[in-house]
Amino acid sequence: MDNDISSTLIANRSGISEDSVKRLIRNNMSFLEEFGRVDIEVERSGEIGGRPGFTYHFNIYQAWFIVSCLRNTGKTIQLKMDMAKQMIEETRNPSMG
Repeated sequence: MDNDISSTLIANRSGISEDSVKRLIRNNMSFLEEFGRVDIEVERSGEIGGRPGFTYHFNIYQAWFIVSCLRNTGKTIQLKMDMAKQMIEETRNPSMG
């Protein structure tokens, strides 16, 4: 299964800061890896001596786990609903994944 859901997408869709989402990811990495490899994209800043940033990429099961750990705000509830629908669709049509 492709790791095509990013930590940036989760943060944007949930309305939660990317730093908070990444902290949640780091704190739960061992659980995430039970669902497969987590891809990490290193982002180099243009500043000299700047620390690189990271974007994490997940499969649908890893993304679902992280999203399920988020508080139930209006945006996260909608995101959970959208992901559940996507998982149902992939179950019905396995050629999508």
